[in-house]
Amino acid sequence: EAHTRIESLRVHHSQLNAQDEFVHLDEWVTPSDEPDHFALCQLEQQFFARAIFDDSDLSQHLQQAVESLAVVLAADLAVREQRTVLIKEML
Repeated sequence: EAHTRIESLRVHHSQLNAQDEFVHLDEWVTPSDEPDHFALCQLEQQFFARAIFDDSDLSQHLQQAVESLAVVLAADLAVREQRTVLIKEML
């Protein structure tokens, strides 16, 4: 189950004051209506079947998937090379 649940998200505010301190504390958001593994798989399959049946344009979803992968690859490269990696380096 854990690989399909987010449990909580941290919202980090990057705004700094004149003393270079964060203006806002981080916030934790916990979703209350998150589907379990089976329900998530079912939702994905229904979406995919509907896209095929309706001949939907999924190019935006594809672009978002590529961009998400670029974030992961940039994070991995940044850790391995101990440097800042720009997302555009991955695209």
